[in-house]
Amino acid sequence: MVSVSPTSSPSKPDWRNASVVLGSLLLFLGLALLLPMTVEDEGLADILPWFVFLIYLELAPLFFGGDLFEPPVIKGVLAALASVASLSSFLLAGEIRLDSVRSIDPQQTTVLSYKVLWLSLSALAAYYAGYYVSARTPFRGLVRRYAGISWHAPKLRAIVVLVMIVFGLTYAFFQSKIGVSLFTFTRLDAGKAVGTNDPALTWMVRGIQLGFFPVFLLWAHVAANPTRRKVIGATAVAVVVGLLNLRLGMRATIYFAGLTVLVLVHFLWRRIPAWAFAGLLLAAVTASNVMYNWRNPTNPALQEVEGTSANLAMHEEERQRFASSALIMQAVPEQRDYLLGESWMALVVLPIPRWLWTTKHEHFRWRDNLIVYNLGGGQSPAGFPDTLYANFSWIGVALGMFLWGLFHRR
Repeated sequence: MVSVSPTSSPSKPDWRNASVVLGSLLLFLGLALLLPMTVEDEGLADILPWFVFLIYLELAPLFFGGDLFEPPVIKGVLAALASVASLSSFLLAGEIRLDSVRSIDPQQTTVLSYKVLWLSLSALAAYYAGYYVSARTPFRGLVRRYAGISWHAPKLRAIVVLVMIVFGLTYAFFQSKIGVSLFTFTRLDAGKAVGTNDPALTWMVRGIQLGFFPVFLLWAHVAANPTRRKVIGATAVAVVVGLLNLRLGMRATIYFAGLTVLVLVHFLWRRIPAWAFAGLLLAAVTASNVMYNWRNPTNPALQEVEGTSANLAMHEEERQRFASSALIMQAVPEQRDYLLGESWMALVVLPIPRWLWTTKHEHFRWRDNLIVYNLGGGQSPAGFPDTLYANFSWIGVALGMFLWGLFHRR
């Protein structure tokens, strides 16, 4: 039998951790006061205190003693990484850079940056209100809790065998299409081309991604009953499946799979300290920069750099999160009316696979991952608060993030 131990219920902020709370508050207060003195650009100096304040609020649940993988904590840590990357990019450039936004003067750039920061702060405050303030949630029982259940081993083995057969067949098909050696892991451009050039091949991508399912089950068992041999074996299996999936050229799949394994280890074996997780995130950013160039060998947008700040800045240069948010704030509703829910219309036809309906994406042009592109920006997907704003303005941000907090608390 394979079982999963129950997890704890959502926690309230722990005010007893006074030294961490006070120390972090003083540190960020000092940064808010000193950082503006280090830059010459007036617009950048103006927004720096608000940037620091945003990062502090994103990390506040961690400072107050929340569990690393509790929803507001992990969400805040990942959001803080993105904010620090944007900040690093601005500091290294010595100015606010909004590459996705149409030509505007410095004053407009500053005003637009303020709007982006206020959007993030408003969304964060609404989310915290939904998660921490509300004692009851209408979402309780909506999603089944899997903590504490046991899975029947023979049936589980049969499912794993079936999944691995699907994985093997789809990967064999992928290998016949990619045109490079099975042991070549740096030609991400070739793998990406196979999956994106033909929409009818989405079944192949999903079949290959199913290879992570046995990995998660294996780690659930190993984390609950760890031995050195089991850990080494499970790590080897995860690395092999990860490398094979990496050849698809889809980095996000690898990172979310790795995050899932960390969650299993954290709750079933031993708690992962925040400093160790931070180190893994920084390593992931560096790896992302390298793999981006592997995926774009003829026109690498990112140059090899040294130093944490430079790596974070290069990551922001690729992702353009802050600039994409600024583009939405600039264009909606002045140039494009509010979408009024159009971004989620594609959910109605989500069960229909794209390999059966190859033109499905053409009928839903304003999906969340295409909002920035359709407004004239790059390929960066819009963040959840940005999508809420593009659809329902500030009211949508406040209500949507509040409900999102309620859902996570359920």
